[in-house]
Amino acid sequence: TSSLAHATTTVAGRQRAIIRQQAADLVDQGRAETLEQWLESMPPDRLSDDPWLLYWLGICRLSTAPRESRRLCARAFDRFSESRPADVAGLYSACAGVMEAILYDLDDLTQADRWLEEVAKLQEAYPEFPTEKIEARITCNTFMILVLRQPSHPDIESWGERTALVAQRQTDPNLRLLMDQETAVALMWTGQFPQAVQLIDRMRLLAQSPQVSPLGLTTLRYVESMYYMLVGDRDACLEAVYDGLDVAARSGVHIWNNGMRVHGVGGALAEGDLESAHTLLQQLEADPGHSRRYELCLLNYFAAWYAMLERDAVTAFHRLKTSERLAKEIGVPTFEFICRLALVQVLLECGDRSKAVRYMRGLRSGVSSIKNRFLEFLGMMTYANAALEHGRPKTGLKALGYAMGLGREKGFTHSLWWQPAVMARLCVRALQEGIETEYARSLIRQRDLVPDEPPLNIEGWPWAFRIYTLGQFQVLRNDVPHAASGKSQSRPLELLQALVAYGGRDVGVEKITDALWPRIDSDYAHKSFTTTLHRLRKTLGEDRALILKDGRLGLDERFVWFDTSALEQACAEVDRYARSDDETLDERTARALAERIMDLYQGPFLGDRGERPWALGAREQLRARLLRAVAALGNYFEQIGKWRRAADLYERGLESDPLAESLYRRLMQCHQRQGRTAEAIETFNRCRRVLKAELDVEPSEETRDLYARLTA
Repeated sequence: TSSLAHATTTVAGRQRAIIRQQAADLVDQGRAETLEQWLESMPPDRLSDDPWLLYWLGICRLSTAPRESRRLCARAFDRFSESRPADVAGLYSACAGVMEAILYDLDDLTQADRWLEEVAKLQEAYPEFPTEKIEARITCNTFMILVLRQPSHPDIESWGERTALVAQRQTDPNLRLLMDQETAVALMWTGQFPQAVQLIDRMRLLAQSPQVSPLGLTTLRYVESMYYMLVGDRDACLEAVYDGLDVAARSGVHIWNNGMRVHGVGGALAEGDLESAHTLLQQLEADPGHSRRYELCLLNYFAAWYAMLERDAVTAFHRLKTSERLAKEIGVPTFEFICRLALVQVLLECGDRSKAVRYMRGLRSGVSSIKNRFLEFLGMMTYANAALEHGRPKTGLKALGYAMGLGREKGFTHSLWWQPAVMARLCVRALQEGIETEYARSLIRQRDLVPDEPPLNIEGWPWAFRIYTLGQFQVLRNDVPHAASGKSQSRPLELLQALVAYGGRDVGVEKITDALWPRIDSDYAHKSFTTTLHRLRKTLGEDRALILKDGRLGLDERFVWFDTSALEQACAEVDRYARSDDETLDERTARALAERIMDLYQGPFLGDRGERPWALGAREQLRARLLRAVAALGNYFEQIGKWRRAADLYERGLESDPLAESLYRRLMQCHQRQGRTAEAIETFNRCRRVLKAELDVEPSEETRDLYARLTA
């Protein structure tokens, strides 16, 4: 018996020595399962007595059972702590293992507080790391935990710099992949997207090494899906998700499956793809047992976001409260902050302003202590919207200016809980107030933002299409001349011109077919219309530009600006002031309206193409509208004694329509009131020459009487 016991002990000792010697290489080679089988074959008492064996068993279970991995590494750390002399490499390794397990589990980061303290104690007792690999793991894990758990920690930036320096020295592709992964995640959640994508590109190169484990490959897809989710790239996000799930299915490493699905939901919602988001949400809701609390937190957050886009504020509120509770339990202040920002918007939507204000006040103090420009951007945008919507324009515009300046500086074009309608309203206000106009325009274009009401009077709104018909015909797409504008004989463009001639909105199809196909059978005319409309859509390259409903065709003014509509609106505003007893026109508004009207009217409708029968009515109507508006504004300037300004306006009106005899008379009177009789007489002579040359008529009796009084 004694001999047998001695032999067993000897074999176990040799086995233990072999395991300790080969463990690191096996893990690096992706053969952790083999190592785990060796360790599990050992007697339990032998295993528990050796802290290194406990540690390596914990490392083997990191990707499959991170909670068990944490417990094993923590037991190993306690055993190493009892050793005399101290095994410094063991202490640091076990500490790194615990931190990695906490990060992989993402269930309760409050447990990481103790290990941050243990790292500080080890650094004080043993300032020199035993190996570069241990230094890399400790540095990277500490930085990641500080970002998630203690984002206001004073040393967080220095740990980030140390991580970047240490990572550059690593030759092990799996360790380098781990470090880059955690650093990229930290950079993403703090809004440093350009730096994060550089690391992801580096990870892709590292992943080509044959030494990289399946865990490293799935981790790469996990990080990619997170990045694309946070920047709002739906297509790339879903591609990374489904590719990652495919890699997981082939390799059997499923630790990131639900995490990737959650990211896919966020990526789909970024572009309003409710169908893809719903599919992934159903998959996650059907199997909540395999989701960690971090994933459940984001799952509820995205379910609330989905509900909000579906206008279901009640469901959104309850799902957000669940997400907020989970964020507290996990111990990640960043997630708590994001949940509360979303709750502010839901409460505002529900009309509970007082509660929303209380939430917002609590958030303002919290965000200032977190060194995170991305959260600051989210917070200030939310605050600006709340203030502007509830009668605090001064505060709201100040917050909007700060947020948009930050967005421009950091290149932010997306945020979680993206609400297109809210962002469109904020961009409208920014352009109205001259706040970060170039950034606002780029945001509108990149995110395809469309306000509820067509922003016809917003200077600088980046329309998808601009159609000019006054004095010319030109189509601009994204402010660049459309290639088809010059094709004067193009039937599709003639259809577009006719649509504008009839007002551009809600025009009966029969009216258009009668104009463009007047002498053919109605059925054939309708077929020709359908074909031509299809060609026009294809020519423009944007189906949403045209609306065909219930036999009526129109331009969608959320996407298309056309000068005749803008002119009609400006003239209607002049008419409103002229007819109103309650609203008084002021000089600043009158000058702005005059400039706008004259800038818009560059000549007769369609210029030299406007002689076609269906265009003549629009040409005369627009000319009459212009003259009426010019006369009304000129009359206002005359009433307040601004004769020079009135004269300038009449001159510009005559440049647009040299045959407008009434404007000659008004101009003559303005010159007379300024004592400039010679100019008044020359104005009459010019009127007579133009009328004779163009119409072969003399000025009217009224004009001749005015001239007679001047010469008398």
